[in-house]
Amino acid sequence: MDTKKMKGALSSSMLAETEAVQNKKVTDTTADRFEQAEAFFEDNLPTLPSSKADSKTQVRDSFTFPLEDHELIEKIINRCLKQAVSVNKSETLRAALRLLHSLSDEELIKAFSGIERIKTGRPPKGGA
Repeated sequence: MDTKKMKGALSSSMLAETEAVQNKKVTDTTADRFEQAEAFFEDNLPTLPSSKADSKTQVRDSFTFPLEDHELIEKIINRCLKQAVSVNKSETLRAALRLLHSLSDEELIKAFSGIERIKTGRPPKGGA
């Protein structure tokens, strides 16, 4: 391409860019941009149903897991994230409990037959 053609192409490209910027609708506030983003993502991403459970019906507890089982929880959470669904550890365990509850007695016993018993509780202080 010779210099005159290149100069003409660049000049017309710059004019088109300037015109596009001048004609572009600019949002006035940051709040407008957030509203647009929320509207976009509300329609496109699936969400889990949210419930406002009464705090009296919730129980706080702690559990001991082998490292492999804890990694399984993280893998399940990551699989959900790949499907654009955000879940936490509590929701993951609650879903697993509901699946176990739906099994027949034979299936339930079979599911637990592959689980090894672990020593629970905190390790003694001092490492002895």
